[in-house]
Amino acid sequence: MASPSATASVSISSSDSSARQANVTGKIQYLDVYRAFAILAVILIHATAYAIGTLPQDDPWYPAYLIVNAASYFAVPSFLFLSALVHFYNYDGRSGIHWGTYYRKRLLSIVLPYVAWSIFYYLFVSRIQGVSPMDRIPDFFEGLLYGNNYPHLYFIAIMIQFFIVFPLFLALVRLRWVRANLIWIGIALQIAFYLSNYYVFHMTRTGVFIGSYMLYLFLGAYAGIRLKSGKSISVPGRKIVLSSALLLGVAYVGQVAMLKYEPSYLEQPYRSWVNFALTYGYCSLCCFALICVSMWVHGRGGLLTKALTSIGVASFGIYFFHPFVLYLWRDKVMQNFPSYFELLLWASAVVALVASWLFVAMVKKSRMASIVLVGER
Repeated sequence: MASPSATASVSISSSDSSARQANVTGKIQYLDVYRAFAILAVILIHATAYAIGTLPQDDPWYPAYLIVNAASYFAVPSFLFLSALVHFYNYDGRSGIHWGTYYRKRLLSIVLPYVAWSIFYYLFVSRIQGVSPMDRIPDFFEGLLYGNNYPHLYFIAIMIQFFIVFPLFLALVRLRWVRANLIWIGIALQIAFYLSNYYVFHMTRTGVFIGSYMLYLFLGAYAGIRLKSGKSISVPGRKIVLSSALLLGVAYVGQVAMLKYEPSYLEQPYRSWVNFALTYGYCSLCCFALICVSMWVHGRGGLLTKALTSIGVASFGIYFFHPFVLYLWRDKVMQNFPSYFELLLWASAVVALVASWLFVAMVKKSRMASIVLVGER
């Protein structure tokens, strides 16, 4: 795991102008580029997961799919980090917050689209399975609670948990000692949750519980507070962040490969400890590395920046819609042309991105559809 003392020492000098811009405009402009990178990682995970689950391990392309899938694992942590960052950037230091207004906005912008898409995917899965939706009503409500009416929806369930606890989180962070030790506390809480579940509670659905992501939320709070104060995010210099993320990423991907090919290479509990440290260390560094890369890309401008910004703005709708595109592509195209599996597999990620991007653009032409499907008013 990355050293917290190192993580909190040196600032990213290149962020100064972006930080000043954020304070002037009220919005951190480069975060849309950040969202774009995160949603691209989500799509890569879902596209390559199909190959990993379909192909034998001795397939010559299998290692490539495994590497891309594992390397993209930072996607959900980075979105949670970003959510905490934006929340603390917007709400830290504010007094007289109207929590009724806060939750009304989240109901309209997050919960309403989540319910709408849960219904859509529930009906979609029922049709695929050839069963009556009315016979599976209890499954729908359980899926709504855990975010498993379709595999990717669990992320929204985690976000709703974050919204529920945010007032308490904000009050906690306002304590001077907590505020001064956010990174340390985030690390300590994450280790405590892991050890307590490993040795005591043995929860099987930790992936849909906010306790599995406390470190990223505390890191996001730290970043948001720093940006709110007009300071650069105190992490190692940009080159150190990027090189550390790359090196730890290689170690993390290697660990994933070992678990896949030689699952007993290390005795328990040491194997789980190594996996825990590499997973959280890699994803934590990626959260800050994405900030560095996003600032650099946004600062250069040009067509690439415009495209990434547009993808970032549409990322919420892309997140909801792209699994549907992937399923149709696999069912209608890949199944009919098995000889071109590798080409069509990589093409599935491109098609899912472009089709979902266009879908969001069309949805936004209708105010009602925009409210219900992508949470925009």
